[in-house]
Amino acid sequence: MASEEPLRLETWDGGLISYITISPPRWGGDTILMLHGLGENSRVWLHIARLAAGLGARIVLPDLRGHGGSRPGQGGVSLEAMAKDLEALVKREGQGRVHLMGFSLGGFVVLEAVDKDILEPGGGFESAILVGALHRPADPEGMRARARLARERGVEEAARAIAAAVYRGVNMNLAYQAALKLLQRIGPHVYASIVEELAGRDYTRAFQRLTAEAPTTVVVGSRDPLAAGLLEEARRILGPRGRIVVIEGAGHLVHLEAASRLIEAVKTHLGSALGGQGL
Repeated sequence: MASEEPLRLETWDGGLISYITISPPRWGGDTILMLHGLGENSRVWLHIARLAAGLGARIVLPDLRGHGGSRPGQGGVSLEAMAKDLEALVKREGQGRVHLMGFSLGGFVVLEAVDKDILEPGGGFESAILVGALHRPADPEGMRARARLARERGVEEAARAIAAAVYRGVNMNLAYQAALKLLQRIGPHVYASIVEELAGRDYTRAFQRLTAEAPTTVVVGSRDPLAAGLLEEARRILGPRGRIVVIEGAGHLVHLEAASRLIEAVKTHLGSALGGQGL
């Protein structure tokens, strides 16, 4: 069952991380930490988390700093600060075999933790699932342009640009409303700060290391504009313990557009990660 009230974790720099847990009817020895995307919060994972808990996994759902009920400390909303928060959560809540699962920004936080040696693949955690996050951003200049719009022109104009770039193929009015809510939830300056930093990142070495040292499944939608042109490159640098799953017809929001197919990928991943002793 889900924790009745959000739990709290004081961060290394004086911030606060809010998170909830979901316990399975019968625990199989696995804990999955699910990290949400930019502008979301932990509750976006609830439908997937309940399915995973039904498979016997214990689920931990944090709000990333600057999102939901979490607040940043002196380290601000940097990617490294988020990776250190993840390390603290693993230490507190990482019971049994720990698996990290991150969508978009959440996936890049996992790569940041590996890149900065904050968490060790196969040591600090057993395996990883990256959803909508490859080894680097596909369009860093476009990201910087959207960040400038958010800082200088306000949420409405930035929301139009985000809708066109990220939610391509979705009804544009619905896409605009979703992008507008994203910006309103975290604020244009937090959005711009995170996106500008992410635009300058290249996680190629971390991606290679992760997929070489720990079972890793990378899930992307076939119509994801943020993965456009990167899939073949990702396949070339993929380590021997990594695999890429492409969900046909899905865009960037795989966890919302194709939840049942994503949970099948999770089930297959855990079975593989545990050497055939899967759920």
